[in-house]
Amino acid sequence: MEKRQEDVHEALCHYFPEGGWQLEHNTTGYSHVTIFVNVPAGSFVLRIYQPHGKLYRIKKEHAYLNQLSCVKGLSFTFPKIVPSLKGETFIPLSNGLHATLFERIPGSSPDYLNLDHWKSMGIATAEVLKAFGTIKTESIPEITISEMLYNFYLPLNRENFVKQVKDSVLADEYSEVMDLMVKEADLVEKALASAKLPVQVIHGDLHSNNYLMFDGKVSGVVDFEFTKPAWRVMDVAAALCYTGPDSDSVDYMACVDPFAAGFCEKGELTEEEINVIPLVIKLRYVSLFVATINWHSREKTESSLRANKLILEVGSNVIPWVNESAEKIVQAFTSRMKSRSRE
Repeated sequence: MEKRQEDVHEALCHYFPEGGWQLEHNTTGYSHVTIFVNVPAGSFVLRIYQPHGKLYRIKKEHAYLNQLSCVKGLSFTFPKIVPSLKGETFIPLSNGLHATLFERIPGSSPDYLNLDHWKSMGIATAEVLKAFGTIKTESIPEITISEMLYNFYLPLNRENFVKQVKDSVLADEYSEVMDLMVKEADLVEKALASAKLPVQVIHGDLHSNNYLMFDGKVSGVVDFEFTKPAWRVMDVAAALCYTGPDSDSVDYMACVDPFAAGFCEKGELTEEEINVIPLVIKLRYVSLFVATINWHSREKTESSLRANKLILEVGSNVIPWVNESAEKIVQAFTSRMKSRSRE
């Protein structure tokens, strides 16, 4: 904690050399450290990128945010980077890490049990996809199921994935759900091998904690670490498949219906995209499991272990539900898209 305070002080001196800041709250997520900072000029968010936050990825994230800042007419706000006194968008710290200051967007995480929040997230997701569809990039690569499954978050191949599962410290405690993940990886890979799905730059990690809610509506969408070209429908699936560590108490279908209602007011998906939403929800979980088991295999930190456990625990609830409810999930979107087309 003392070392973190030193990092914060070093970073903030590049923005507020006179000092006088107050640290309202700080969190250590699974990826990076986020700290809320209050000064007389306003409220800000300091992000300290951890070692896996490579500089080229930070620069790419900032380039995407710069393009998104030009999108008009959104009902919410994307993060706005605050330049340092020297005009820098990121600060290199003496320990080799980097930090960036953002304007603070009012709001907090959604209430998973509030169905109005789910509808608002559906509306915002439609806007996110349209906004990201305006991003210009040098080229859009061909995206395969193998790329989505084994290389989306951290690169791995199936052989090493299976080996890491067998060698995992969690292999005994979570053997049943790990076997389920390996089985679903093969099923999803086969089912989506010939899929022809629209590709664009997407958020890449649009789970519910990356929405901010204020006065009952989405006020902001944050965390662009995994923004890249990929299957467009992945953002829809990601928004639907994370409901926090207490996910066993959530009625998933009750959440899907208002989300779909909100999304289908203005959102666009092809018929094939809608039909594969259940498969892509499972793809999201398996790809996260691939990434977290690879992360823990490399670093063996408490954070990587917690992330691995969370994906297994939530996935053990979500994947069986998707298998049982696939037709209902598809119908939630199909019926509303058809109703809109008749209007």
